[in-house]
Amino acid sequence: MSDRGIKKWAAYRALIEQDSAVVQMHEDRKKIERPVLSEDKMEEINEYLTNYEGQLCEISIYKNGEIKTINCHIYKIDPVDKYLLVDDRKRIYLKDLIGIKNIE
Repeated sequence: MSDRGIKKWAAYRALIEQDSAVVQMHEDRKKIERPVLSEDKMEEINEYLTNYEGQLCEISIYKNGEIKTINCHIYKIDPVDKYLLVDDRKRIYLKDLIGIKNIE
């Protein structure tokens, strides 16, 4: 009799184990492909960073299938290691950068 009880609930246990896979599948569907930047857009970003004077800016980055927007100040532009150092000493790599503009 106790053996039947275990078999009776086995199907529900399989569904619970698949829950994380289903959640991951939904997260993967939300992801987008990396946008391809035109030559004009890359030139615009380069010009902005060349003439940056400490103003508040809005940076758009592509990370893990999502586009995120950050409002921050840039403290350091490192052309050798190809990153920006922004508020909270967070690094934003230039390969992830897809847009930048002034807020002020």
